[in-house]
Amino acid sequence: MNKIIISFLTFMSLNSFAQQKNESKNDIFKVIYKSSLYKDSESVKDSKLRDKITQYQESFEFELFFDKTKSIYRLVDNINLDDQSIEYQITRGLSNELYYKDLLKKEKIKQTTSLDELFNVVKSFEQYKWVVSSETKVIDGYTCYKATCHYEEYDDNRKMSLSFNPVVWFAPSLPYSFGPMGLDGLPGLVLEGTFNGRVYFYATSIDLNDKTLTKIERPVHGKYVTEEDFRKVLAENYKKMNEMR
Repeated sequence: MNKIIISFLTFMSLNSFAQQKNESKNDIFKVIYKSSLYKDSESVKDSKLRDKITQYQESFEFELFFDKTKSIYRLVDNINLDDQSIEYQITRGLSNELYYKDLLKKEKIKQTTSLDELFNVVKSFEQYKWVVSSETKVIDGYTCYKATCHYEEYDDNRKMSLSFNPVVWFAPSLPYSFGPMGLDGLPGLVLEGTFNGRVYFYATSIDLNDKTLTKIERPVHGKYVTEEDFRKVLAENYKKMNEMR
């Protein structure tokens, strides 16, 4: 009888340990996105130039790594060293930004450059005021809901207010508040989205068993600045470039 009790207690102890280990396990998932111009985009009037930019954009891939509380989104490092065209360099430069989010610390960071200097811009955690509609569509087997919002930003260089109307499709069955290019803050993973109706991002693969990363870390390199301070940096650098012409 004592042996049975001991065996039972040993089984319960091992089972409890395995359960605790499983609960503490923090898997990191991975989604690959691509980007393109909408076919009817009028952002680039020159059709040949638009086709070239679209070609470069569609050659880039972006990866989103996330766990229960953090995410990091970045351009996949597949630089084409043989292509030295100015169109390629510009398109890649505009795409080479990193986005980091921490749900527990309520922190959003956009890592970008200005005149070859690296900055970590601390964004508003509640960046978007989403309005979720009942409109749905299926993306990669997941039923997604449409969400929209509107916001404006003042451009110090052009001395004008810029209007943005992000539109995204998110999957509630993937209950992670992350997405591409900082398009997040919804009760589900964003699988497709756009800031302005011209360039859009869409998921091409979802890997819930990825082992590429073991930890998602806050950006270390680069100067941390507020959005207001970064706007001042951009204005100063814009002035410098005009003086150099």
